[in-house]
Amino acid sequence: MSPSPQNECGCCAGIAAETPALLFNRPGLSAIAYRVGTYQSFRRSLHAGLSDGRWPVLRGLRTRDDDDFTLALLDAWAVTGDILTFYQERIANESYLRTATERLSILEQSRLLGYQAGPGLAAATHLAFTMEEATGLAEQAAQPIMLAVGSKVQSVPGPGEQPQTFETIEAIEARPAWNALQAQLTEPQALAWNMTELWLEGVNVGLTVGDALLIVADNGLTVEASLRRVTRIEAEIDWRNTRVWLADISTSAGSIAATRPGVYVMRTIASPFGHNAPLKATYANNAYSYDEWDLDGETEGVLGLSSRHDKILVDSWAAVERENNFVPGSRVWSFAKVTGVTHQSMAKYGMAGSATKLSFDKEVWVTEGADLAALRHITIAAQSEALAVSERPLSYPVYGETLSLEQLVEGLMSGRPLAVSGKRQRIRITAVPRTSNRTRLPVDLPGDVPGPPDLPDVPDIELPPILIFDSGGFVLLTVGDILSLVAPPMTIAGSIFSALAPPEFGAVLSDSAPPMLRLQVMDRDGKSGYVTISAGAIELMAPSEKEDTVSEIVFIDDAVEAAITHDRDRTTLQLATSLAHVYERTTVRVNANVAAATHGESVKEPLGSGDAAVPYQAFTLRQPPVTYVGAATASGSASTLKVYVNEVLWQEVPFLYGHGPTERIYIARQDDEGRTTIRFGDGITGARLPTGRNNVRAEYRKGTGLGGLVRARQLNLLMSRPLGLKGVVNPEAAQGAEEPESRDDARKNAPLTVLTLDRAVSLQDYEDFARTFSGIAKAQAVWIWDGRKRSIFLTVAGPNGEVPDEEGSVMSTLKEALRAYGDPYVPFTVRSYRQAWFELAGTVTVHPDHVTETVMTAVAETLRQRYAFEARSFGQPVALSDVIAAIQAVSGVVAVDVDRFVRQDQSLPPIQPRLIADRPAMGADGLVPAAELLLLDPASLTQLKAMP
Repeated sequence: MSPSPQNECGCCAGIAAETPALLFNRPGLSAIAYRVGTYQSFRRSLHAGLSDGRWPVLRGLRTRDDDDFTLALLDAWAVTGDILTFYQERIANESYLRTATERLSILEQSRLLGYQAGPGLAAATHLAFTMEEATGLAEQAAQPIMLAVGSKVQSVPGPGEQPQTFETIEAIEARPAWNALQAQLTEPQALAWNMTELWLEGVNVGLTVGDALLIVADNGLTVEASLRRVTRIEAEIDWRNTRVWLADISTSAGSIAATRPGVYVMRTIASPFGHNAPLKATYANNAYSYDEWDLDGETEGVLGLSSRHDKILVDSWAAVERENNFVPGSRVWSFAKVTGVTHQSMAKYGMAGSATKLSFDKEVWVTEGADLAALRHITIAAQSEALAVSERPLSYPVYGETLSLEQLVEGLMSGRPLAVSGKRQRIRITAVPRTSNRTRLPVDLPGDVPGPPDLPDVPDIELPPILIFDSGGFVLLTVGDILSLVAPPMTIAGSIFSALAPPEFGAVLSDSAPPMLRLQVMDRDGKSGYVTISAGAIELMAPSEKEDTVSEIVFIDDAVEAAITHDRDRTTLQLATSLAHVYERTTVRVNANVAAATHGESVKEPLGSGDAAVPYQAFTLRQPPVTYVGAATASGSASTLKVYVNEVLWQEVPFLYGHGPTERIYIARQDDEGRTTIRFGDGITGARLPTGRNNVRAEYRKGTGLGGLVRARQLNLLMSRPLGLKGVVNPEAAQGAEEPESRDDARKNAPLTVLTLDRAVSLQDYEDFARTFSGIAKAQAVWIWDGRKRSIFLTVAGPNGEVPDEEGSVMSTLKEALRAYGDPYVPFTVRSYRQAWFELAGTVTVHPDHVTETVMTAVAETLRQRYAFEARSFGQPVALSDVIAAIQAVSGVVAVDVDRFVRQDQSLPPIQPRLIADRPAMGADGLVPAAELLLLDPASLTQLKAMP
């Protein structure tokens, strides 16, 4: 449209003012509009004022050219208005918590609510110290050494890392004898008349296969004896003893006059004199008749041996085997002490020779009505030689809540931490357990445990054990495969799983009717899973030198009176929690010189001089950031800062308001750069500083954040080395660290403190309280019903997706805080969340006008952010349509073809319309699992291929 001829000069342009503009902001916006005008609107409004009839003096201004001085001046004012309103809008946005973009604004607004942005949290761990072994007397070596609070240790940094300093936060008593305590390796060997296995001291016991052993055993009522045959001998060089396998000679136990148990080898096996005598020949009626000889001088307590035996001594033991007079064809045994030994020549029964006559302390055979035939069926085992019986080595692994030590250990106290290390117990598949034409496992698994895919349906095939991986998939095991146990074994009876105690596990491995076992194992590639197998199809393996050592921290239980018990030779400990690993017994080492430690380095800093004339006197610490450690407070943290004035400790408070003029208090505030400023009172709210010269000093620790999450065994440099201290290591990785609270987290968490007011009453309160607790990034609280009562189940996650240790410092302090600030009549449970992963595979068609690499990078980044830890909620499902929509929203994507969309831990068809994440709910076994967080496995993004 052509311009109106009436406005060709432009004099009528902008006749209406456009400023101030009408402002309207709907609720919930992330930014508000607060500008009454911009450069253009201000410029047009000023030009409109030139045409206003109320200003007749401007009638002479008939131009609107930009190079006119008047219009240039108006243009400058329009620029000025644009700048002012721009910053006015910025200031207005910074005045509201939801719309503020500067961290300082959020910090200051949070303080109006009484909320302090999280200053970060120091990592915590335990340090196991090794003491110098004293070379003097044993009494001197056992003397304890006190390790003070603040013992300093530094880490050995890896590539791209910085050394981190940790300090102990408790004083401990340390002893060289506690450096490496061994788990119980042997147990007293109980002798029994029918025992099939025997352990003897030494590796050269002078036994051969076929030797007869006299077993004298105490059954609790009487002392009984039996005769056993040696069938196998194996010297155990490592144990410095000999293992002997036995078989029956005597089929029952007999009485013996022994006073204590023992084992004797019978070096002489002999027959009575006359056992090989010819029958007595009698000639009558021109014919010979042959009859048995009558006994000649033998008594029931005396037997003559057929040859001379000089090594049979008085008070030795003998066993006499003869026919049972009451049960024809059976044999009986008598066990007696030799009371007399006579060597003589004998001539009777038609024969002569040297003999040894033995007298016994009891009747060993029956002479009444007997003839020489009774002697022919007697065998005497004599010349007993005592064998030293050793303790029986324990072959089963170490796990569970009871830890027996090999030696007697004095000085341990309940609640003391212990560092336990060793190698995992390995097992070897020795046999295929059964033949079957079944196509699945030989037991029915619970409904929440996925079964493997169908095996080939071939009748009467051997069904090998199947290792089902936790991440999904399975593998068939063969004889000779070696696995490592990662959890206590369980027996299976139908669908019921029962945990086995270590001695029970050792017993079922040699049971004649071995049960089926459910074993949590790890293969040689480090992949974990479970296998169902007969106990008779596995054997325990010795540790491998290449296998890594694992370690953990446990505590002696302080909730029971008899947590520490002693017998004559050993100490047994009751632990507060079960061991996390299943250890091969001979590799277990227990260090009791353990102290708790946290990240940070101590600083002692003079702050300056107090001046009573200055209200609100302030000092800034020169070495930020101040370390905060976990504590059972509403925030979950406590400062390590201590301020002394004239060598008197002053107390930190959140606010000066409400305090009296004589209270020795101060407040500490951190700025946006982590610097801490200490401010004292004005004499009305809090005392002023007294005047003095350099009379104000501070003690604190510096260092915090995720840099302190050192790996296990990475802290091994002693920075403090008191006399007697040799080495140090952290058995477990540090945990519980948290970076200073980010701007977005502070924006989200600050309102929660108004809702909870440092107490937890409702279900939402418990969730909000945990969410604002230091070291916790996500929380979900739900009601659960166990059939009798309702309780709160709280699932939590650590920063950056960390799974908090159930017994770690963060979880422990959170539970303590909830007990202190929550409803004392409402039971609750706190559990770490379960990680669940899903895989994605397929093809993406890229528009030919777009660069394929750029589009695929954008697709991967979009999916990574959309299904990362920060963007997901507990129990939140993932729909296939949502994934496709996210990919399609990327510029340059034409089409998506998904080939695989499934959870890694489920054996299901490769494409599911919806993946479900579990929420806490009571299971059939009465247990409540924690909520799941379903995340995308970043490695599966490589399975998305581009199609140009």
